[in-house]
Parts: sequence; structure tokens; C-alpha cells
Amino acid sequence: MPELGALKSRRGQLKAKLTRFINHLSNVDKNVEINRTELRCRREKNEDVWQEFEQVQSAIELLLNDEEDEETTNYRVEFEDAYFNAISLCDDLMYNRNNEQIESQGNADVMRNSNMLVPAPQMTASSGGGFCCNNSNAPIQLAAISLPTFSGIYSEWPTYYDIFGVMVHKNDRISDIQRFFHLRASLSGEAAQVIQGIETTAANYSIAWESLIARYNNKKVLIQSHTRGLYELSVINEESKQLRKLIDKLNCHINALESLGENPRGWGSMLIHLITSKLDISTIKAWETIAPKDEIPPIQVLIQFLEKRFKIVEAVESVSQMNIKESSDSKGNKKINKGYPKEKTYYSFAATDMTKCYNCNLPYTIYKCPAFLALSVPDRINKVNALKLCKICMRPHNDKKCLGKKCFKCHKAHNTMLHLNASKDGEENKSNTITAAGNDNSNTSRSDNEIIPVTAHSTVAATAAAPDKHVTLCPN
Repeated sequence: MPELGALKSRRGQLKAKLTRFINHLSNVDKNVEINRTELRCRREKNEDVWQEFEQVQSAIELLLNDEEDEETTNYRVEFEDAYFNAISLCDDLMYNRNNEQIESQGNADVMRNSNMLVPAPQMTASSGGGFCCNNSNAPIQLAAISLPTFSGIYSEWPTYYDIFGVMVHKNDRISDIQRFFHLRASLSGEAAQVIQGIETTAANYSIAWESLIARYNNKKVLIQSHTRGLYELSVINEESKQLRKLIDKLNCHINALESLGENPRGWGSMLIHLITSKLDISTIKAWETIAPKDEIPPIQVLIQFLEKRFKIVEAVESVSQMNIKESSDSKGNKKINKGYPKEKTYYSFAATDMTKCYNCNLPYTIYKCPAFLALSVPDRINKVNALKLCKICMRPHNDKKCLGKKCFKCHKAHNTMLHLNASKDGEENKSNTITAAGNDNSNTSRSDNEIIPVTAHSTVAATAAAPDKHVTLCPN
């Protein structure tokens, strides 16, 4: 699996970073004053390493089978032991060395002149459910809780009803006129119109509150609202944020329906079909691979699959972004030698299992798209313009920034597949191109009966539109 290989590679990079941190700590001279600011920065950076390792390792464990679990578990244990030993050693160096300096120089001088790390005061739980500080001179003031707001959306009513009821309606320290003012301040939109005609008096507060309950505390409407929410879930692509949002909304509506006495998890095939219709093609294929072939699985099986896939996609995206950032940083550190041309920036497109055709959205490049190859050259040009693709490499970016190979026939700034031949008979230009898909972005075309070099990294595909053309393939 390409995903598994990338994750294991990133895991190795993270372990190498931790090893460098351990080596640095081991080489610290105990007889020389240490730079606590540097140690603190290194410690914080390795906390990020730990967080990313947890994410990558979890994704690897989801992809591996049971036979490889023991090896993966041993790797996790080894990394955890090394990390916590390194953190302990770092803290000992910072705090123990600091205590030695306090004894030799005096507390006042050290606190005034040194860059000392001071441990935070100890916190203990209070009987009221909050937290207080052991130091009586430094009390903690909790932030004020703001009143909930309600605009008339049925799915938000249960939350508003519970919070407002506890904070205001059932609060004995507030008068009815104060409750009414708080009620008006917390309502907006359609909900505010429900009590708009009621005069603001202490006697009318209960009338206004009961009017809201009669309007929105409708079990039938709430069930219909959450059921409609399931049907209105947005269609997603493979981005982890959209998949996470779909899972969250799905769980929200299912849990709300269950709290209203419904059993959405028992809706079976209807709900599974509804959810899968919101997924992208790649996720649907992955689901059909693991789903039972002869029966409808419980809805919880599909939800667990989506949770697992989200973790994998999120981890892969994180690794990809990190690799791009590190590649960018390494290029920025290169110096340009005199007598050599400046380094050029090339667009690099990695072939992955997530590659999709910009024309039909199926898992292959546009160079191999049967529908695109069947078009005439003018129609191909129109299609590229409609899709807003680069005319040189036929990918979504600006033509002026593309450094791909230009047309092999006229050497102008367009792909060979978009080359217009001068038609002697005035007929529509036909597609008689042969495309090579490989490291050269497939931007090659040859005329009739021409010999084409073929390497191990290139594939030649002749379109069905030119069955009478003869092509000779020879090794390069």
C-alpha cells in the first residue's frame, strides 16, 4: 500500500528527530552553564514530534493486519520509552542546574538575571467543580458564562431550552422581569417574533416562556428536522476536514433522534444508502471492499469504517504537508554558485492512488481518459478551457508558470494533444495523436508510420480514432 509506505517513512523521520534530541542532551557539558532557553525550545519541538508520531503510528496500526500487530506495538513502546527518558533528562538538566546556580549566586540575583524556568503553581480540584490554586495570593477567576442564543432553528432548541432553563428560568435569585429581559436578549430571528407582541412585564414572562415552548418543543417537528438533516448532508471529496464534518453531523442527528425516542440505527439499508450517496468514489470503493457481500451490515459498522478512514486520510495529509514543507525549506537553504544558472522551479506531480481525471473524475489522468481522447482537437481545446486547465501540461494552474514541455510539432506553448494541423480539405481536425504517459507528462505526439522510442518508464497508447495508423516501438 502506498499509504502504508509513506506513513512508515514519516515514522522513521520522527524517530530520527527524537534520536538527535537525545544525542544533544547526552553531549551537554555538565561543567558549563547551559542555555535554558535553547533547551526549552528543543523540548517544545519534540513535543510536536510526539504528537505527530501518535497520529502516524495510529494510522499505521489501522492499516496493518493482526500478524504485524506485535512488531508495531514494540515500535510504539520503544519510541515512548525513548521520548519520556529524553524529556526527563531535559527537565533534570534545566531544573537541577538551576538549583545549583541559586545556591552559588543567591536567589535574588538568579531571579533577576538568569533565564530560569519556574514551575507553575500546583492546582487542586475544588468542591464546586472548578479549580483553585494552592497559593492563596493567586486565585483563579473563571470566565463568565454567556447566555445561549436561539434563532428558531428546531435542532438547536433542546440545547437552548436546557441551558436557559438552568441559568435563568430556574434561577431563584432572578426576578421575573429580569428573566423576561434575558429572554428577549437571547432570542433572534423567527424565535424573537414569537414573543414580539407580548408586553415586557413580570406577569407576562411565564406567558412568553410558555409560548416558546408551545412553538418549538414539538417532538414531531424535531424528529422531522433531524431526519431532514440526514438527507441534506453535503457530498464530500477525500479531504479529511469534509469527512470529519460529515461524521460529526451524522452522529449529531442520530444521537438527537435517539434522544427523541427514535431508532435510526435500525433503519438499515435505507440509512446506509443515504450515507454512501454522500461519499466520494474512492471511499465508496474502500467501503464495498470490506462490507459484507450478502447482507446489509449494521449502521454502526459503516460509521466505524468512516472514523477509521478519516484517521488514515488525516495522517496521510499531515505527512504530505510536512514533506512539502521540509522540501521547501531545504531548497531555500541552497546557495546559487557563480557561473551557474539560477535554480528553476518545476511543477512535480506525484502519481498516487488518489489521482483523478479532470474530465470524468475517474482514477486515471486526463491523458488516458477515453472520453477526452475521443474528442477532436478543437473540442479538446474547448474542454481544457472549460476545465480551466493549463494548455501545456493540462493540469489546474496558470500557463505562464508552467515549465512543462511544449508542443513537439510546432514548439508553441500548448500540449501536443492540442496541436491543430493545417487541414487541406477544410474538414474538421481529427484526433490522430499518440500520447506517451510517464515522466515527461505524456506531452508527446508522432505522425504516421514514425518510430517511437520506448523506455521502462513510459507507456504508449494509440487512440481508437486512428486504427489505420502504423506505429513502430523500439527500445531506447
